[in-house]
This record gives sequence, structure tokens and C-alpha cells, in this order.
Amino acid sequence: MFPDEEAMDDIIYVASVFHDVTKGIEPYQETGSVLVKSLLKDECSQEQLEFISDIIALHNIRNHEELPYYIKLVQDADMLDHFGTMEIWMKFLNSAHGEEHVLEAVQFWESEEYNSYLKKSRGQLNYDRSKSIFDAKLKFEQQFQERFKAECNGEVDFN
Repeated sequence: MFPDEEAMDDIIYVASVFHDVTKGIEPYQETGSVLVKSLLKDECSQEQLEFISDIIALHNIRNHEELPYYIKLVQDADMLDHFGTMEIWMKFLNSAHGEEHVLEAVQFWESEEYNSYLKKSRGQLNYDRSKSIFDAKLKFEQQFQERFKAECNGEVDFN
């Protein structure tokens, strides 16, 4: 997406790998941005560590035009990771853990709450390419959800 900025590729990659390193230790963006400096101090220059730490600290700060492209890129990748097959897997994982009935997943996907979440999430993406990827992931989710609902209701003829 940014051919003139290839020098940041390794920094973006490392920050992406470590962006949730302290998830669960809140505020995880802040704790992660500090921890990564210690973890990578022998692997990166001080300048690289500052970039990596900044990306981790800001990866969840949305809709700020003044942020550099490399932070926005990690933000979009992080957001997109929550949709498509991962959304389906996470919904079933959480449903099983919460002992929900299988059709409760369908009800959630059909809810206004979920539709608002989708709209808000898409609106927080920074790049048109990210929105296209989001739309493709959402299309897959919707196709799966329709098939899943039909099978749960015995509406699929396998003959």
C-alpha cells in the first residue's frame, strides 16, 4: 500500500506481532508499549523501539487523521482480524463457553446491536483498501450465517 515507505515494513511487522502482548493487563496498550522496549532492547535500535512502542500504544486510538500511516495500517489490520472466519470462530467459542444455544449466535448476528457494531467498525477503518477487505469478510460471514441458519432450521435439501 505504501511502496515509498518500505523502510518501515519491519517496524510495522514487529509492532503488529507485539501489539497485544499484554492484553488482559490493562491498559494493555500502555503496558505493552513499555514491555516491548524491554523485550526487544537487544534486537532493535532506540529509534526502532520508539516507533514500535508508539504503534502499540496507539493501535486502538481511532479516527485521528493526524496519526502516521504506519499506525493507521496496524489499526486497520487489528480491526480486520476480528471479522470473517475469526468472527465466526470467536462467536462459537464465546457461545460454547457461555453455554448458549446454537441459535443464539444467529439471533446475535441478526440483532441491531451487531449491525451497529459492524457499521461502527467499518467507519473506523482508515483506508479504502481496508474497507474493501472488510466488505469481503462481511460477505463471507453473511453467507455462512445464512447457511448455518438454514441448516439449524432443517431448511437445506442435501439431495
